[in-house]
Amino acid sequence: MTIKAGRPALTSLPRMTATAPASAARFSTVTAYLIWDHDRLDGLLVECIGALHGGERDHARVALHDFCEGLRQHIRVEEELLFPALAQATGTSSGPMGCMHREHAGIQQGLRLMEAALDADDAERFQLGLDLLMAILPGHNQKEEQVLYPLADRVLPAGEQAAMVEGLRAR
Repeated sequence: MTIKAGRPALTSLPRMTATAPASAARFSTVTAYLIWDHDRLDGLLVECIGALHGGERDHARVALHDFCEGLRQHIRVEEELLFPALAQATGTSSGPMGCMHREHAGIQQGLRLMEAALDADDAERFQLGLDLLMAILPGHNQKEEQVLYPLADRVLPAGEQAAMVEGLRAR
């Protein structure tokens, strides 16, 4: 399987080559934890693509599995913990959270395409899934990091936020 080198989509994630901290244990805010998790996940995707470019299909499969499972867990945290808490604190589940729900569906579709393509050794279909993912993910992460997560830090009661951060650390 050969993935096209130099795709602009991968370079559109500014921190994708940044090294994420080894542990989530040091974070005290929802924003800090979830941004750390974005960086961790970006690193796994870069690892997968690098392994594919290097012809290391087994390594790529492991990295893709870890990336997809990690991103699905990240989405569950947002959908099941963060969004309901924000809806309760702000009195609305529309606006940014509605947009995030819709984008999560597109992200999930890209993940499914990439997984199926890697299993079938289908580079063209993998590229389609990656292109779909990269059409959504950079802007999605930016909106979360600049709008949604800081909103959580501002509007969630201190006790609720501390409990949420503690729960995130335990994951």
